[in-house]
Amino acid sequence: LPQTIEVIPNGIFPERFESSPAAGSFRDHFPAVPSGPYVLFLSRLHPGKGCALLAEAFGRVAAARPDVSLVVVGDDHGGRDAFIAGAQRHGYTERLHLIGPLFDARKHAALRDAAVFCLPSHHEGFSMAITEALAWARPVVITHPCHFPEVTAHGCGVETPLESGAIADALLGVLADPKEADAMGSRGRELVLSRYTWPRIADRTVDLYSRLLEHS
Repeated sequence: LPQTIEVIPNGIFPERFESSPAAGSFRDHFPAVPSGPYVLFLSRLHPGKGCALLAEAFGRVAAARPDVSLVVVGDDHGGRDAFIAGAQRHGYTERLHLIGPLFDARKHAALRDAAVFCLPSHHEGFSMAITEALAWARPVVITHPCHFPEVTAHGCGVETPLESGAIADALLGVLADPKEADAMGSRGRELVLSRYTWPRIADRTVDLYSRLLEHS
């Protein structure tokens, strides 16, 4: 039988992203994180989220950029040890900050203050973590299996293969050009606010049902 298939994504409440946390407020809560730029991983600490890939990639970032830290936010589901092992292997233990899970304003502060958000996942359906990072105008480095091709199409960040060297190159590229990183973030925020808010998704859902009813 003929079928109509339309994919409608999840979204954000735009009002939550209207009032930005004060710059630097993340470090008010976590003063152990130094004042330089940091790469943020915010997700479940699960092997499928690419913890080992990022731990390895950051070894190269750490060697090239001694001012950059790695901040890891999320509950441990078997991936925490990969970050620790990578930090020990590459000598950046003091620059690895394992924060644990955050579900309140501190999570948004972590996103707001990050120099770049990174999710090198092996598989994603629709990542709310990527969407929220974009909504806070952060450039993102993600892998192709995150299935968020709009990042490339709209110039919001960099998509890479599932390979630590490619991830490291992308992170170093974003960190090397703060002006372009800010432009990426602005384009990402515009993308999310125009396409991935619950009011917009409600409109698309109503429109879909209306079109189906017209042809029923």
